[in-house]
Amino acid sequence: MTISAGAAAADSVASASAATVATLRGVPVGGFSPYSPTPLNLVTRVMKLPPKAHSVMAMTSAMALHFGGYEFARSANMALFTSTQTGFTGPTAFPLAMACVSPFSVILLMGYGRELERNGPRVALRHCTLLSIGVISSLGILISYLERNNIKLFGGKVALAKVAVWSSFVFQNAYAHLLYTQHWSFIGSVLTPSQGATWFASIAGMSSIT
Repeated sequence: MTISAGAAAADSVASASAATVATLRGVPVGGFSPYSPTPLNLVTRVMKLPPKAHSVMAMTSAMALHFGGYEFARSANMALFTSTQTGFTGPTAFPLAMACVSPFSVILLMGYGRELERNGPRVALRHCTLLSIGVISSLGILISYLERNNIKLFGGKVALAKVAVWSSFVFQNAYAHLLYTQHWSFIGSVLTPSQGATWFASIAGMSSIT
């Protein structure tokens, strides 16, 4: 009798331990758990997060898309800038172009400051994003057109395609700072210092995956 009772108690403890471990893993014994790692449950849990968490996730996604687009633009501009056909092969071309980035960044920041005063941070970010997309896309189309038609100035000495490549290279290196500082500014204004200390590293990692 005592042996049977002891065996039953041991079985009960083992069953309880197995159920606990399974629940912690998200796969409970004999049924469905709201914590099981299925895509539907993940979406449900995300939707139940507070609005502050949703806004941080949205801005992190926006920053990730920005960095992804920036890498595409950087690679394309670097290839065009160093090309023997549309770019510059002289040893001073690249340092000179990089020296032009800082003054142009100041001009962009001045324009951003005026936009911020007039319309607020939300509209300023929207306008800056649309401006960046429009300028990069327009310069890409312009470079293709000028190169295809071989349009030159000053008696054929200056190819307009190279002028467009130079402008695209400088703008591409300047606009990145204009956007991601606004992303981080918003995230920093939403999170408390303790939350920022916990999540900033993860946000930076997730936004740089692209």
